[in-house]
Amino acid sequence: MSAQINGAAAVAAAFVVFSAHLYFPTTAHFYSPTTPLFGNLSDLTAPFPFYPLTVSSVSIDHQYDCKYNPLCEDFPPDFPPPDTPAVSVFCVDPNGCCDFTTVQAAVDAVPNHSRKRNVVWINKGIYFEKVMIPASKPNITFQGQGFDMTAIAWNDTAKSANGTFSSASVSVFASGFIAKNISFIVTA
Repeated sequence: MSAQINGAAAVAAAFVVFSAHLYFPTTAHFYSPTTPLFGNLSDLTAPFPFYPLTVSSVSIDHQYDCKYNPLCEDFPPDFPPPDTPAVSVFCVDPNGCCDFTTVQAAVDAVPNHSRKRNVVWINKGIYFEKVMIPASKPNITFQGQGFDMTAIAWNDTAKSANGTFSSASVSVFASGFIAKNISFIVTA
């Protein structure tokens, strides 16, 4: 008889050993730094009494190094889509589900003088910030999630902002700007 065990048999044997290890309720069968993980292999010959297994405080979700946020569960797993030669996507979410939490930070990340269409995808919410798109950032699209669900709001007045021209919540100095499904609000 060959001394080698094929991979499937080894996995099955490990599962049986591990399962047996879980069903024996003595302290000799629980892993500690001083005992081997599977205990004594001769214990497999003992009868299998039934003991319910209770596991608590175990989570298998998000086993990679990142911040878990339950508010982000609504995002599709492949969002935002990868960049293409013609389009780059910058994702904004106030809850931290995207790369940016402010619209201005996403605008600042757009490369200067880009010939690509740069879509700033803005998740639903009201963003209380003043946004300025300089002339060096052409071809930006603000894509909201509905004019009644996504808004950029600021509360400048002509008096507080040194004139009406500077009181806008969103100022666009670049060519090729497009806004879809989003509201711009001056709350003053």
